[in-house]
Amino acid sequence: MYDVCVRFNAIVDSYYQYEIPTTLNLENKQIAPQQVQLLANALQYNKTFTSIDISRNQINDQGIQHFANTLQKNKTLSILNLTNNNIHEHGAQYLANGLQENKILTILNFGYNQIGDQGAKYFADVLEYNETLIEIDLSANRIGNSGLRDLGNALQKNKTLKTIHLGFNEIGDDGVKHLADASQQNKTLITLDLQWNRVNNYGAQYLANALRQNKTLLKLDLYENQIGFSGALYLADALQENTVILSYLSYKLLIRLSIDYFIQTLTELNLEYNPIGNDGKESLGKILQNNSEIKIFF
Repeated sequence: MYDVCVRFNAIVDSYYQYEIPTTLNLENKQIAPQQVQLLANALQYNKTFTSIDISRNQINDQGIQHFANTLQKNKTLSILNLTNNNIHEHGAQYLANGLQENKILTILNFGYNQIGDQGAKYFADVLEYNETLIEIDLSANRIGNSGLRDLGNALQKNKTLKTIHLGFNEIGDDGVKHLADASQQNKTLITLDLQWNRVNNYGAQYLANALRQNKTLLKLDLYENQIGFSGALYLADALQENTVILSYLSYKLLIRLSIDYFIQTLTELNLEYNPIGNDGKESLGKILQNNSEIKIFF
């Protein structure tokens, strides 16, 4: 790792132009905070790498501080993967400060850390005015309703973000309401990932009301929430006025609903890793027999 950090610029300079790499993959290399400082210093003025993956290491808050400084000076990096690095709210603050000055980064993967609601607020402050990020992954970060309030407020003003991943958090109906309110104002977001949260029927109703106004969202992922029959009805009714791809509602809800107008709006249905069985497949097939366009994955 020491050699990588200290010598990689010299190695890059020795390549012929057509051989210069643009991607640096350091996933799961047991990089510690002290080594991150060497890497960050080398990257500050590097002009070749546009994508860096340093996921699944042990960077933590101390290490990410060095990388945040790099983001203020680097002019080429557009994709940064920091997934699963034991980063908490202070690390989120360091990185957010770096992003305030950065005008290049377009994709940030920051899932499976531990930033909580306060960390989400730091990123919300960035998203409020950022004009380059188009995708951010904050999955599995212990974000709850308070964090969603701040992110929702930011999304009302943001004009560039297209995808936000918020799965595997602690988001309930109150948090979803903030997102739903934001989606009525936001005109750029096309993918909203809320899988594996705590959304139930009230949250589904908030989202349904928002979908009647929002005409840009293309994918809403509600896989493994707590939406029951009435919540699904709210969504089904809203889909009469909106062509959003409603992904990953449980097949049992679809079978129980048996509503033609709900099925006609679907273009893709993913039922992988569900105990649907042959009877479930047969029942679902009967409901979908009038929709020849839908793609089904079992």
